[in-house]
Amino acid sequence: ASIDTITGNVSNWNPSYPGDNDNYYHANSILVKSNTAYVGGIFASLAYDKVNNLGAFSINDSLNYYLKLDSTAISATYCAGDSIHVPFTFSPDAFTGNIFSLQLSDNNGSFATPINIGSFIGIRTGTLSGLIPKTISSGTNYRVRIVSNYPHTISNDNGFNIAIHSMPQLGFSINNSVQCFTGNNFIFNDTSIINSGSYNRKWVVSNGDTSLSAVLSKSFLSANSYSIKLMLTSNYGCKDSLTKSVSVNANPSMGFTINKSGQCIYGNSFIFNDTSKVSSGTLTRIWNFGNGSTDTSTLINKTKSYASAGNYSVKLISNNNGCKDSLTRIVSVYPKPNVGFTINDSMQCINVNSFLFNDTSSISSGILSRLWNFGAGIYDTTSSSNPNKNYVSANSYSVKLVSISNNTCKDSLSKTVVVYPKPNVGFTINNSIQCLNGNSFLFKDTSKISTGSLKRNWNLGLGNLDTSTLINLIKNYTNANSFQVKLVSISNNNCKDSLIKTIQVIQPKSGFTINNSPQCLIGNSFSFDDTTSTTNSRLWNLGDLTTNTSDSFSKTYSNVGTYTIKLKVVDKNNCGDSATRSIIVKQSPAKPEVTAITKELLQSTSANSYQWYQNGSILTGETNQTLILTANGSYIVLIDSTNGCSNLSNPFAASTVGISGINTFYDEIKIYPNPATQELFISFSLVPNEKDVLIEIFDLKGSKLMSSNQKISTTNIVKLDINNLDDGVYFLKINNKVVKFIKNS
Repeated sequence: ASIDTITGNVSNWNPSYPGDNDNYYHANSILVKSNTAYVGGIFASLAYDKVNNLGAFSINDSLNYYLKLDSTAISATYCAGDSIHVPFTFSPDAFTGNIFSLQLSDNNGSFATPINIGSFIGIRTGTLSGLIPKTISSGTNYRVRIVSNYPHTISNDNGFNIAIHSMPQLGFSINNSVQCFTGNNFIFNDTSIINSGSYNRKWVVSNGDTSLSAVLSKSFLSANSYSIKLMLTSNYGCKDSLTKSVSVNANPSMGFTINKSGQCIYGNSFIFNDTSKVSSGTLTRIWNFGNGSTDTSTLINKTKSYASAGNYSVKLISNNNGCKDSLTRIVSVYPKPNVGFTINDSMQCINVNSFLFNDTSSISSGILSRLWNFGAGIYDTTSSSNPNKNYVSANSYSVKLVSISNNTCKDSLSKTVVVYPKPNVGFTINNSIQCLNGNSFLFKDTSKISTGSLKRNWNLGLGNLDTSTLINLIKNYTNANSFQVKLVSISNNNCKDSLIKTIQVIQPKSGFTINNSPQCLIGNSFSFDDTTSTTNSRLWNLGDLTTNTSDSFSKTYSNVGTYTIKLKVVDKNNCGDSATRSIIVKQSPAKPEVTAITKELLQSTSANSYQWYQNGSILTGETNQTLILTANGSYIVLIDSTNGCSNLSNPFAASTVGISGINTFYDEIKIYPNPATQELFISFSLVPNEKDVLIEIFDLKGSKLMSSNQKISTTNIVKLDINNLDDGVYFLKINNKVVKFIKNS
């Protein structure tokens, strides 16, 4: 049996040498290891010596498998890294899974430590390709062979020495293979080495640029990916190349939007939308919302709410594979108003309500405006700072103040005010007009209120002490008059209303007028006039057992005396009254008699006073008992008694009475002064020649008191001494002329 140490297969072994049927061998066992066979037993062979027990021999051309390479396809010179293609012949077919390997010897042509430079799986003749290692040392004594592993068979080598020249160990460095477009500067540094010989280089950039220098500095004009190829050629013509890629990443084109850059603190919600773009690549981002280093985000669209009012710098940093740019914008979070207001009194009565609202709102920055809604409809509003509101209906109202900053930030506060209903005051009176006699007024409170309860205060018109709190009450008045009865109705919320009604306690105020009282019996005529304004009927009692029902009339009494006049009246309310007055009819004096004391002087019977008349005309100033006649005519005297009654004398006809030849040319004589005190002066006019005159003075009774003869002319003035006369009225008689003067000391 045989054991293949490569595959582990076990088989009977009874081979014969190919082409030699005369040589046989027999072995008890065989161990095959690599290209050496270890045999136990006895065998005979023309090619090998007889071996007893354990022996060893080479099996390169052993058995009946044939493996031979074709050296004609092999060159004598190669560069490290070149490909080599070797045709070969193998028969019969190998086992399934067999691997053919192309092996390279060392620089001395030894396969003690061969280098496998190519292989493939196959079972028959073909061409085996291999690749000379780039790192192999240069040399001129290399050879190649082919080996199969199943069965294990080794071909002949190529039969001549092969020269292999070193390939540079290709390499180059890049300062940074990924750079941003802005300021990009790529530095390519050739780091290649070669074991022996020398080499030339060439840089080829994918944009068409080339260079032969060891270090290439390159800036690209657009963002893209570029290939950099370094090609080396050794002094033996061995070539190699290395290609690397670099990336020029585009810088972001920055931009972001904000739904609204200024918002109020209450409910603020800033929506930031990254609108940054890049011509190539993929953007990442980081937001910084200006509220601390940890307040960041990487989302494309970010919603942010701020907890405090202020200005915040929002920064967006965009990154395209390390290429960054940033954009900063300011957002403002406006403070909200601290809304507040006061009310003078939140609960008031409807009839006197006057709600005074005072806006006490404040804000940390900015200015405020406001809008009030007083709860009585959508149009019940104002923007006044301190409005005054009067409600027209009792109710509860929600008063809302919306405080608005100059940035339209709002806050509101609502408070409830209550407008209480007023009493619907009312009362009835059994009869508002009654006569004083037997009056009885019944007052009933009929007041009502929509909600709550009522109490009351009555004032019955006789002052603050004439009051009551009863619902119904009876009142008797003691004097006639008009009274203001006032009911004040008061709710449980102290809302008040009042009602005043006027009642009348009737006592007709009867009255009448009399034209004159007292009157003298002679010519008396009393006129009576009823002055009662509400008289419906009347009755006069005239004091002499006569009556009358007229409104006004005249009455003449026949006898002296005092008469009681009584008027009884009844008004339309059947209330009565009476008035009483007295009149007097006085005794008239007896008819006076006129007598002639002299032809010039008349005298009346004695009386209290006198008044003389001539021809029916009053003689002004002639009020004495006597009368000096100055002309003919008809004379009467009117006398008064001490009770004021008068009587008239019968006419007295004067024709030749008194001084004969009476001349009435008084302008010829002048007296002065008048009244006089001690002396009386007399001047004369119209006296053509010196003339004798008789001057006399008489009192009112006609008595002569003085007499004097005087010679006078136009230039004369006569002086009379009247110092001895009593004060009074006197007559001065000069010849046929008489004048009156008065002595008054």
